Amino acid sequence: KEPFVVSTRYRKKILAFIKEALGRTDEGKKLKEKYFEGKKNYQKPYTFSVFFPNSEAKEGKLIVNGKEIRIFFSSNDIAFFICLYNGIRQLSDYDPLSNGISPSWYIYPIKQERIMRREVIFRTLSPVLIRDYEGRKGRGFIGFDESKFLLHFKYNIITLADVFLGKEINESDIEIDILEAKKVSAFTYGGEIGNKMVFGIKCDSDVINLIYDIGVGAKRSQGYGMLEVVK
Repeated sequence: KEPFVVSTRYRKKILAFIKEALGRTDEGKKLKEKYFEGKKNYQKPYTFSVFFPNSEAKEGKLIVNGKEIRIFFSSNDIAFFICLYNGIRQLSDYDPLSNGISPSWYIYPIKQERIMRREVIFRTLSPVLIRDYEGRKGRGFIGFDESKFLLHFKYNIITLADVFLGKEINESDIEIDILEAKKVSAFTYGGEIGNKMVFGIKCDSDVINLIYDIGVGAKRSQGYGMLEVVK
């Protein structure tokens, strides 16, 4: 099979694909309007990551050998997931990467086991973007090696717990230990700082399950911050 080229800004294409899938069913259209078209900026209840087997980065693009694309999608909202699933099944005519390839969709729902313990080690499946919250306003993204990184990482988790769980937690309720990390470019936004990490977290199990389900950090709904359990 001939290799094909994918822009490193492919996450925007996948986001468009998600919106298109939601728009294919009546219930999905309501969710699309709520999360993507309304005036209120709702936090999105999902994250995703994309894997191109047998690919290599070259001059700002991905060279993909073969035609397989794997999209991993995670949500804590079963209604959202069902609407997306039903919409994707109707997208045989949709070219997600605008590269002239007609996709054949193989969809495998995977049930994630609920995490019952308060301490977990996670690996990032897609880079985590952490905003620099100065005066509680985002001022760009920061790397894991900056002194304020953990503080702002915790602030993001505190915000997610408040929005999705209605749970008030403090910085002292979260312990984070970064075990491995490297900075990468988040090309979707012109080369902003992203972080690939393995990190341990100790916190309430409901909060741990939340970030496992919907991701962590900024721009989760645009393909950042997805996690997998290491231990």
